[in-house]
Amino acid sequence: MAMENETNTEQANETTTQTPGPVLIPVASGKGGVGKTFMVANLAIALAQLGKRVIAADLDFGGSNLYTYLGFDNRHPGIAHFISSGDTRLDELLVKTRFDGLHFLPGEVRMPFLANMGYSHKQKLLLNLSKLDTDYVLLDLGAGTSFTVLDFFSISTKGMLVTTLDYPSLMNMLQFLKNFSLRVVERALPPKSYLRAMVTEYINDANTSDKFTIRELFQRLDAEYPAEAQRVQELWGTFRPHIVFNQGKHPDEMIVVENLQESLAANLSLKVDFFGYVFHDDAVETALRDKHPFLDMSADSPAAEDLYRLADRVMRLWDTPIRNSGQLLRSNTLKIHTDRQTG
Repeated sequence: MAMENETNTEQANETTTQTPGPVLIPVASGKGGVGKTFMVANLAIALAQLGKRVIAADLDFGGSNLYTYLGFDNRHPGIAHFISSGDTRLDELLVKTRFDGLHFLPGEVRMPFLANMGYSHKQKLLLNLSKLDTDYVLLDLGAGTSFTVLDFFSISTKGMLVTTLDYPSLMNMLQFLKNFSLRVVERALPPKSYLRAMVTEYINDANTSDKFTIRELFQRLDAEYPAEAQRVQELWGTFRPHIVFNQGKHPDEMIVVENLQESLAANLSLKVDFFGYVFHDDAVETALRDKHPFLDMSADSPAAEDLYRLADRVMRLWDTPIRNSGQLLRSNTLKIHTDRQTG
């Protein structure tokens, strides 16, 4: 469970923020196969082993399988039962895991059409998630950009986005953030209003164009409705997703970070924090094949060290913008890689 020290620059950014209720961390990915659910399960385990009370919630309604990564069979009633029932409390559905401090909230993969959850059901679920008596709730969202995924990702201004560093995954991540920006802006405007209709029309055109920028959308809004444009821009400016790279091969892969930052700023007027890097580890495949939680089987492996380090950063830095996050993450990861090669 060893964790290397962060740089002094990063530690200087740390502040302590007290907020009511649990910290809700929605975890999404632009595509499947990047290790999102693996990340949720093992980050939850790591946080619990570091002394926090944690709930890992399965909100991947189109294909929930978080139970597998936590060592369960798919037999427990969960969120689908909560949505369909009028008298079941969410905390009654929590399943105790083998890890002290960690509970599992199932999603129920056998319940059809849950992925198309209506607005009232989303609000009911969100309200009750925010009332759970715990420190952290990690929400394993579906892959891709369905409205349900985007809406749950927006419950926090600091959702976690998991990606690998191969080109298709990075492009899917950028597409996710583009669709997320459009969804946030559209939902910020009054329903059935001319203003929302205008934005929706622009979005439909933008979805067929590679030249879309949200800055241009804000300019169009500002030309006709400056007060609304300012309000929506300020709302969008509060979002700062945290990006975690998974299945990494070498820190030099992160040379793309600067280009990603520039692209997000220019096209989406968005700042992100590059928050974590987990190296590829063959022990992960062994744990998945044996259907055992990874950190339960390989607590001393390189990827396990990376996950504990990520959990430590969540506890210290989650609510704090990190200056030069990409450069810091790359330099810290390079040091870790070098130490492992020479150790």
